[in-house]
Amino acid sequence: MPLTTTETLVGQHQSLDDQLYKINMHETPFLSRHGKPKRSKAVLEEWVTENIGAGSTNNTALEGADAPDTTGTEDVQVSNVHQINVKDVRTSGTAQAIKKVGPKAFRHQQYKRGVEMKKDINAHLLAAQARRLQGGGNTRLTATYQAWVTNGSVGDTGAMPTGDGTDVHTAGTARALTLTLIGDAMTAAFEAGGKPDTIVCSPTKKAKIKELVSSAIAANQVQVGRKKKAAIIDTVDIVATDFGELDIMVDRQMPNDRLYLPQWNTLGIAALPKRSYAYFPLGKSGDSFKGQMLHEWVYKPTTPTANAAIFDLT
Repeated sequence: MPLTTTETLVGQHQSLDDQLYKINMHETPFLSRHGKPKRSKAVLEEWVTENIGAGSTNNTALEGADAPDTTGTEDVQVSNVHQINVKDVRTSGTAQAIKKVGPKAFRHQQYKRGVEMKKDINAHLLAAQARRLQGGGNTRLTATYQAWVTNGSVGDTGAMPTGDGTDVHTAGTARALTLTLIGDAMTAAFEAGGKPDTIVCSPTKKAKIKELVSSAIAANQVQVGRKKKAAIIDTVDIVATDFGELDIMVDRQMPNDRLYLPQWNTLGIAALPKRSYAYFPLGKSGDSFKGQMLHEWVYKPTTPTANAAIFDLT
């Protein structure tokens, strides 16, 4: 009798685990640190940043003199425009009816499109994106972080953004990251009235920061607790500068050629009422179910000069 093996055996059952496994690619740390969107009222969002004049040593007066005419420093009104991000959800009637691993097909697609939308918005926030109005077939774009930064540095022949949302940095000659570049960016932000509290970087740049810091201190520290085993410390979570400590945030979507140094309490996002991560069912079309997810939002850095960035890194 011939040997029967699984290669020829008829009627084998499929071994499919009845569990849907997820990976951590849904994380959007830069977006998350901006908090819940605040309520906005119009497509063009406007706000005023206070502008305080520099200290002066030329404001003394004679005893009994009349009050002199003095020139104050005017506040600055700035604006940004909302953009619309959308994702559609669509499944066939059959896909909705059959038994599958995990939740029902349409519900699962809703969840996935929502995660993908947040990743899209996170990518917008990290990208070189200036304000753009709708017209000529172009969609509206909200000016994101880079378009508001004036503190920091670029490589030779490069230029920092104007800082009002209208443009982004002009690329210069690439150079290596150094602790001096981080210190200089912190100095510039501090002199402008800010105090950044975080370094936002790519995974590769996190490793580079660890290398830079480790070369300046004991590379491998040993930490021992009463109820813990001894551990070799081979990471860096905080960079201390002359003007404050910087937590390190790693974002998978952060471009590798830059670092952002935000002061979180000066940054925010707003969204129009009932259009913040909203879902709109579009009903049944033939033998399919359709829906749309939408987020209409605007980036709102209330004090842009408090933040910094380092561009053109190798």
